[in-house]
Amino acid sequence: MADGWDAEKIFNSTVFGFTYDDLILMPGHIGFGVNDVDLTTRVTRNLQIRTPIVSSPMDTVTEHRMAIGCALMGGMGVIHNNMETLRQVSEVQKVKRYENGFILDPFVLRPTDTVADVYRIKERYGYSSVPITDTGTLGGKLQGIVTSRDIDFLTDRHTPLSEVMTSDLIVGHEPIQLAEANEILRESKKGKLPIVNDRHELVALISRNDLKKNREFPLASKDANKQLLVGAAVSTKPQDFERAVALQKAGADVLVVDSSQGDSIYQIDLVKRLKAAFPDLQASLPLSACALLEAPCAFPAIFQIIGGNVVTARQAKSLIDAGVDGLRIGMGSGSICTTQALALGANAVMMGSMLAGTEEAPGEYYFHNGVRVKTYRGMGSLDAMRASARQACATASTSRAPRSPRSPQSSPSTAVSVEGASRVSALSGNDASPLSGGSEGDASGPAGGKPGLAHGDSGATSGNGAGAAARYFAENQTIRVAQGVSGCVVDKGSVMKLIPYVMQGVKHGMQDVGARSLSDMHAQLVSGDLRFDVRSGAAQREGDVHDLHSFEPREGIFAG
Repeated sequence: MADGWDAEKIFNSTVFGFTYDDLILMPGHIGFGVNDVDLTTRVTRNLQIRTPIVSSPMDTVTEHRMAIGCALMGGMGVIHNNMETLRQVSEVQKVKRYENGFILDPFVLRPTDTVADVYRIKERYGYSSVPITDTGTLGGKLQGIVTSRDIDFLTDRHTPLSEVMTSDLIVGHEPIQLAEANEILRESKKGKLPIVNDRHELVALISRNDLKKNREFPLASKDANKQLLVGAAVSTKPQDFERAVALQKAGADVLVVDSSQGDSIYQIDLVKRLKAAFPDLQASLPLSACALLEAPCAFPAIFQIIGGNVVTARQAKSLIDAGVDGLRIGMGSGSICTTQALALGANAVMMGSMLAGTEEAPGEYYFHNGVRVKTYRGMGSLDAMRASARQACATASTSRAPRSPRSPQSSPSTAVSVEGASRVSALSGNDASPLSGGSEGDASGPAGGKPGLAHGDSGATSGNGAGAAARYFAENQTIRVAQGVSGCVVDKGSVMKLIPYVMQGVKHGMQDVGARSLSDMHAQLVSGDLRFDVRSGAAQREGDVHDLHSFEPREGIFAG
């Protein structure tokens, strides 16, 4: 005798649509501890993360601080595109440079450069230790290293580095593995370990700070070079092909084509162009760098493409045929039930409103009616579209000299917002099921609104920052209809506390249904062993908090 219903029976037996509150998971047999639950998942075909959370590319949710926080917790952040290309490239680079294995592109100076040059690097990028080579580039003969201890008390910033650098160095010699290099660094008690070849030419650098981060954040999502994973969003405009190429060169691991309606000729064309430009999506390294890595000479399948948003099989098929590596599923959805989203086939959950208001979300806190809040807005809101238009106008009216990705433009942080939660589904070949789903809509809750019909040619616009308008196919319209709203959300503290709390709840939910891992739960979904029941309106009210004079909101645990 089976209790409840399997998902196929529920979704194929009625003309009505269901949302998460309409369903409840039936308990299974508990035969393992909650800490035995494995949340490892794939966010695309070939990209694995240990925590099924991806932050939404909204301009009040994800810039580099949020992306770093999510990656350290085992998830991943997607940098929004409501900014000019150079700034988005800079945001991606900040994430990739936060933690490294072998630093294959360190800032390098010459002995004839001055202390002022070190301070410029420190002020712009935050690095105070700089190796010195005869050429001032990676690959030059190592002469020494300058750290903050060498220059802290110098008053003359015009002093040549040859007079202050430390030249008696402990170095690692290639070929060397990361574990061996880290052991040398531990024993030497130094802050940096230069790696040289047999000609004493600098080929890489190791940092002690990264060893500490490895110990503090064991679940961190990293690429083959031990750098944090990060995604970046682009719109469907033809000009954003160049943006996508720049983001790939900056080190983005995932490209999210951000559109309210994914089944459009504009998105399909962009995906096909990117697949043609990067047929194998392989990034080859110099041989000297390859010798350092505990991996083949080409990073495996980086720069994956996620398409969306979609809610129908026809939409999904169009993007799969175009070559996407993952799908965002959901349109116009609000705040989500994370466990149910995963139980219904999602590989990961894209969060907007849940992460908005955290310390890592863009924007400043302010007080509203005595409550500490941050701005939060849907990308279809008029505020987001106005910000997009201002950015496009500023870009068009300002002439800039060409810049390399190594020297990104520095610009102030803008308030960024998230539109709700999306479920992200990796396209996984044999593991994909008919119910394998994706991402719960990225136009979320009170801030998101519902995507409307696509009016206007998304390919007809110019400008470099029209991310919000382009997302809703409205960047070329003189009359714009709001498809989202602006508001504020209460301070939720740091994602370093929020994400572990949410994931512990997910683990308890999976333990209750008897699933040791996400793959196990998805297998039960396909086989029909995972059972659901449909709740009436009265059942939903009964299941919520009631008959109390007052109660402490669940969100209260996030504060502080």
